Amino acid sequence: MVLTGATSGIGLATARRAAKAGVRLMLIARDETALAV
Repeated sequence: MVLTGATSGIGLATARRAAKAGVRLMLIARDETALAV
């Protein structure tokens, strides 16, 4: 799944739920450092 806006709001919530479900993710955000785990 390709997900934009993955560092806040609905994008972040969707990324977290998808990750818990085992979905392979490609996250896109304006701030690369905000994607750091």
